[in-house]
Amino acid sequence: MHTGALIAADLINNRTFPDILPNTRLILDTKLHYFSPEAGIRATIEFANEGHSFIVGYPLSAVSEKTGYLGPVYDIAMLSSLSAVSGLTNDRIYPYFTRCASSAADQSLMMKDIIVYYRSLSNGIGWTDVAVISEVTSVTFDWSENFIAFSEPELNVVVYRQFLTGSLEDMELELQQVKLSGARVILAAVFGEYENFMEIANEVGLVGEGYVWITIPTVVSIPFRESSPLSRGSLGVFDSFPPSIEQEKFIEAWQHPEFAKYPDAGPGTRPSPLAFRPFDMIMAAALAIGEMDAQGRLDSGERISAQDWTDVIRNISFQGVSGELSFDPSGNRIGGQELYNYLPDTNQWVSVGTWSLAEGLQIKKDVIWFSNTTEIPDLDIREPFDYWSCHDKEKG
Repeated sequence: MHTGALIAADLINNRTFPDILPNTRLILDTKLHYFSPEAGIRATIEFANEGHSFIVGYPLSAVSEKTGYLGPVYDIAMLSSLSAVSGLTNDRIYPYFTRCASSAADQSLMMKDIIVYYRSLSNGIGWTDVAVISEVTSVTFDWSENFIAFSEPELNVVVYRQFLTGSLEDMELELQQVKLSGARVILAAVFGEYENFMEIANEVGLVGEGYVWITIPTVVSIPFRESSPLSRGSLGVFDSFPPSIEQEKFIEAWQHPEFAKYPDAGPGTRPSPLAFRPFDMIMAAALAIGEMDAQGRLDSGERISAQDWTDVIRNISFQGVSGELSFDPSGNRIGGQELYNYLPDTNQWVSVGTWSLAEGLQIKKDVIWFSNTTEIPDLDIREPFDYWSCHDKEKG
């Protein structure tokens, strides 16, 4: 992810974008938080004490939730690349937090719309009762609890279970509870290692043609190390990154020998979509800095307030590597989502539809389900039962 930011700064400095900061050189002063909110807080305070009033980064929601409190305390504007947790929308708590990612609430609403759509194309039975199982992290809880809040009245969440990260025993126990619920549609809010999670689900008896699995952006955005046949037919959601000239040029730059000095870049490599938004974050920051320079604020000797930075950032709009980038008044990225379908034959998540608040769900390709067909699963599966026929005087 950080490589995307480094490449953006280098391209700005070598005048690949001649109109962006033509008389200024960007230097990225980096402090690492190692996924620790406490380390993130310390780093943010250090930057504030060094006189900075605008900080970029903050890719992890768990860190952003804690460091974001410091914005109004230290008068700091923050621009995040990836944090999605919906609580960051709260202007009262996070007035100066802006992000290049959509809110998790949008993606939760999309997941509900996906189930309702396919229910409408089937006999409906079996598609209404949904199980939710979540790994214990702030952002996975957020996706899960938003989904539950949005589900009624169309859907009925029959069970909601959580498991501890790294605990196979806990995961298996909670999946057994999902099995007992009888739900055939399952939302898996798993931060990573989805393929391993599905192996445990299979052992419990939750994988097959009679089940539909839906998962979250953290799964779709990270390639599986190996093909996962048990994940065949899974549906996932992620931000929409439509192909563009900007994206092609970014991939070309990523693969250039000059950038082999950065992790995962250079000839023979290909960037993960997770690298798109850090690149666009630096581009947005550069445009904001350029606007402040045009106003004469950078050389005035006066400290630029967090509010002034935030006003400028949220008025930025440009075509980025991750698509059209603009922000709503609360600092959320304005943009759509894509529906993905996992195909183990190519070990890829393939886009099959789009979603936005304005247009809703738009399906553009048939989903290939666990059956390896495009036939929508019949989830009307009931336990066998015995009966006595009075007419025939025999059991059936």
